[in-house]
Amino acid sequence: MKLKLDFHTNYNLRSLFFDDRNRIGFINNLEIDKNIMKNKYFSRKKLQLLHRGPSYVAPCQLQLKLSDQLLEKQYQPLQQHLLVDLVNRCPNDRKLFNTIEQKTKEEFYKIFSLSNQSISPSMLERSYNEQELIGTIQQCLHEHNLILRRTTHHTNQFYLIDQARFYERCQNHMKQHQDDYELLSSISNMETIVNQYIHKINMTLNFFEHQHYITKDIYQQLFLQCNDIQLKNVYFLFDRSYVKPIFSMESNVTSKLSTYLDNLLRPTIEDILKDSFVDQDLDFIQRLQQCSSKIKPTTLLVRIKIQNFFSLFQHQSVVDRIGYLLAKHRQNQPINHILIVTIERLLELYLKYTLFIFEDYIYTFNHGMPNETRFSTLLSNLCLYYWKTKKIQDNQQFQNEFLLQYNDELFFTWNQSKDNLDRFLDTLKEFFYGDYIDLKTEYGQQINIQNIHLENRHGQLYSTMNTSSLLLPYVTGYPKV
Repeated sequence: MKLKLDFHTNYNLRSLFFDDRNRIGFINNLEIDKNIMKNKYFSRKKLQLLHRGPSYVAPCQLQLKLSDQLLEKQYQPLQQHLLVDLVNRCPNDRKLFNTIEQKTKEEFYKIFSLSNQSISPSMLERSYNEQELIGTIQQCLHEHNLILRRTTHHTNQFYLIDQARFYERCQNHMKQHQDDYELLSSISNMETIVNQYIHKINMTLNFFEHQHYITKDIYQQLFLQCNDIQLKNVYFLFDRSYVKPIFSMESNVTSKLSTYLDNLLRPTIEDILKDSFVDQDLDFIQRLQQCSSKIKPTTLLVRIKIQNFFSLFQHQSVVDRIGYLLAKHRQNQPINHILIVTIERLLELYLKYTLFIFEDYIYTFNHGMPNETRFSTLLSNLCLYYWKTKKIQDNQQFQNEFLLQYNDELFFTWNQSKDNLDRFLDTLKEFFYGDYIDLKTEYGQQINIQNIHLENRHGQLYSTMNTSSLLLPYVTGYPKV
């Protein structure tokens, strides 16, 4: 009830103080790059549709696309599976066979056909109008060389930008991070490169199997065939000031390795991280209850953002840290009969042989790992745990403070002077084995971390969550997936 009241109050206040004629929509989920704001490419109705963001799905899309003739074609594969199943289940009851087949077909047409009038006229009119709007928006994007994509934060937000400006940012990112990647060849030599990498991985797996480091079943599970591999282009998402590469591990040379290692290591790694790590807003707020005793009127709240979270560590550094922490936690015992030293060697294969494509060229990673993938996130969190333990938790200055990691950000309390805090933050940049950490820090009586606002009010910690920044349901890390 309170949420409904707040909604109507905010709506009425906006209506009172702002000219309703100029308002596109109640919630604005569209950002437009400043260089194209002067050009009015889209009508008011088109902007209203775009302002709903990437989570909005126009109604009845499937029904509008399926004519009765196309429905018949779509039904045929289902009919074939159904016939095989019915023959197996009731081979001698022809009457029941025909009844089930007929009712299944009727139900299929009832769900997907427009001719059954299951969709109201008003909804059907809206569906046709929005389909037309979507078509004209796509045409406009193509004619004016514009790009419309969701943002790097994985929230319900569109960003509109000129295509040339966007590609310029992508190229600048690759130049700025050229030490992280190694250019192997043009895609004209893709078959040769892929076959070489497949051969290297299979030879290593074959050696492991002969030495009984892995079983024959695991070897067969990880063994690569040429038709298993289909390299993907790196996909860039953007914000107002930067672009962020998103790497797909689907059908990669190391896809089977990453899936196997993730299933093998995740339970152990999550057990290591459980006391000092969260990856959801609600979990973070719940954990904050533990720091109430640390909060005093003068307590500073500190947030550290690790800018190079996925490219933070050199490959050997990743292997060494993970091997050390796994061996320590497991007391050098194998994980599912796999020795820690074997896990280290498999990790080396994953880090060394992951491939991607950018502008008709094939690359591999010299430094770091593919960002935003499920397995890379797990590895990065564990590597950061090693640094976090050595540099923060074991520090004598930090004995009476609260610390919590939320993905690539750290939050902690500070009950000493600002000068001591500045000196402490400077020591965090001193790293191990030549690795470089890029930290963005902020502190004060109030800070924002991820989608949460925190405030120290006279020794009481208050938190609010920005509900308009909830994750899209189809991205990695969505709480319900």
